[in-house]
Amino acid sequence: PQPGSTGTVNVNGGTLTVNGWVELGRSGTGTVNVTGAGSLLNSAGGKDFQVGMDSGGVGNLNITAGGVMNHNWWVNIARGAGSTGNVNVDGVGSQLNTSAGRIVVGEDGVGNLTVSNGGLVNHNSGERFMVGKNTGATGTATITGAGSHFQKTGGEVFIGGDDDGNDLGT
Repeated sequence: PQPGSTGTVNVNGGTLTVNGWVELGRSGTGTVNVTGAGSLLNSAGGKDFQVGMDSGGVGNLNITAGGVMNHNWWVNIARGAGSTGNVNVDGVGSQLNTSAGRIVVGEDGVGNLTVSNGGLVNHNSGERFMVGKNTGATGTATITGAGSHFQKTGGEVFIGGDDDGNDLGT
């Protein structure tokens, strides 16, 4: 992708299967919308799913109105310095399910994870959930609205830094 470029993928009532690395907003703006019951994004292959990658990159992942995403490795929201990443899981039946790896909200950029209106994030992994990982990063995780839920099974939770003791995200 080129700086200033924009791309959008809509999954409406179908299935998108990806068996490799995914980057939304590497240097431009990338958006994936998984909307409605029966809409499914399967991301397999044990590769990272990046939402906001490099400086100036903006990534958006919207799972709404009963859409579902299943992933089996790391989800990085705002991975690169100067990037912005937004993940929204909104509405009853809407789910983000991870079966391995970490979820990092604001690894090096500005990351936002919002679970709202009955949405569900199921992080079923022995790996970490991290919010605001590295120096200069900002991460925000918001769970709001009746029935909204973030389920963490196994692993550790770090808010405002990593386990190295010298990472100072907020």
